[in-house]
Amino acid sequence: MSDRFSSGRFGLLWDFYRPGILRQLGWMAAGLLCLYILAILTRAANSFGLFGLVNTMIVLPIYLGPLVFAVYRDRSLQTLLPASGIEKALFMLLYTVIAVPLAEVVIWYGIEGVFGVFGVAPDVLRSFDGKIKESFMELGIADYDVFNPLRLATELLPAVVCLYVVVSSRGQRVLKGIGGIVGTVVAMGLVSGIYGAYMGFRFARLESDGMAMEEAVRVTVAEATPTLIAVMSVIVPLLLLLAVAITWRRITKVQV
Repeated sequence: MSDRFSSGRFGLLWDFYRPGILRQLGWMAAGLLCLYILAILTRAANSFGLFGLVNTMIVLPIYLGPLVFAVYRDRSLQTLLPASGIEKALFMLLYTVIAVPLAEVVIWYGIEGVFGVFGVAPDVLRSFDGKIKESFMELGIADYDVFNPLRLATELLPAVVCLYVVVSSRGQRVLKGIGGIVGTVVAMGLVSGIYGAYMGFRFARLESDGMAMEEAVRVTVAEATPTLIAVMSVIVPLLLLLAVAITWRRITKVQV
């Protein structure tokens, strides 16, 4: 088989995975509809706790996207697909990094458009994110942007790791893929946890120096958060690029 890219062979990959992809998109639409209704209720209740739940769950379709490549238990069918490693890698990575996030955006705002016909379509995520941004500005962090490259990278990194695990595993690929997602999210959380411990230490020092508790909190967050965002804005995108490169190499070099 020629290593040169062939649109015909690329199309065969779509034909093979299409049933699973369409099912996944159907489940995504149903899940996002439930989340949108919950987001409307959350906004009505003005509950940041529920907003946090919605904001966490809304990224799950992106994390779980690569599991569509694990739905076929018999890997020999995938191995026998008449497509080169480059074509398989390109198809899987484009689906994981571009198609799934784009589909989620289209479905979410499509649901919003339908609800808008009935006059109940607030941009709930941006309205809550706006309140978060306001809070950060009050703390002196004026350049905080909730829709930034760091946020996109933190959403895509677990998905790419999931894809790598799925294409590398021989059995229990769904469970192992989910394990890869959980491990990546926990690892990113540990970095924030370490910085959180430093913030706690800094807060204790300020309070022991006689600073009022509210002022100590404001100073600690204002000092530490921009640094954390700056560090993560470098580390996470680099890790994402590394994960994409390793996954590309894995798919092109190994029969999947």
